[in-house]
Amino acid sequence: MCLTRLGYHRPTVIKVLYELVKKPLDIEKIKKFVEYDDECKAAFLRGFFDSEGCISKNGDVTVYNTDLKLLGYVRQLIESLEIGTTGPHLMTKHGTSFRDTRKGKTYETRKNAYNLYVPAGFRLKFYKWMGFTIRRKQRRLQDYLIRTGRLKPLAKLSLFFQLCPTISHFYNIACPGADLNRRHSGLQPDALPACATGAP
Repeated sequence: MCLTRLGYHRPTVIKVLYELVKKPLDIEKIKKFVEYDDECKAAFLRGFFDSEGCISKNGDVTVYNTDLKLLGYVRQLIESLEIGTTGPHLMTKHGTSFRDTRKGKTYETRKNAYNLYVPAGFRLKFYKWMGFTIRRKQRRLQDYLIRTGRLKPLAKLSLFFQLCPTISHFYNIACPGADLNRRHSGLQPDALPACATGAP
């Protein structure tokens, strides 16, 4: 992780990870870890999009949150990687009623909800830098990029590793320099970033 690269010991790492998930999020406390380098920015954004983001069947990549300040920070991080976004846009106003068709109940929103949108021209770069670790979302993004001619069809072995990030990580650690995800995406084929492996 990025934290171990900075020389922090386990108790400090645990405390910082707690700060990452505690609400409301204190952006100032996590900045020096998230912004340590571009790989750490991408790792933070990947987790955020896994949790709060979605991709439609048409390839629309959107992330939602009620914390406008947090979305502003996320936009700043994304654009520092030269990936364009639009927003944050107000999506749902406080007090809006909506019906949960599965439970058959009607609810009312307690806060305003906002979204950020990744335009089509930046989705390949989004895929190369971040993508999703959730296989369903990642596969849908890949299918969209292939369908629109932005990405060549994946070889079966490369696709297997891309859809199995845990196995891929172990493979890359065991075989430094053979990162199949990066090789296929067009990034330089290097070992996993230290912020992901915990290397000093």
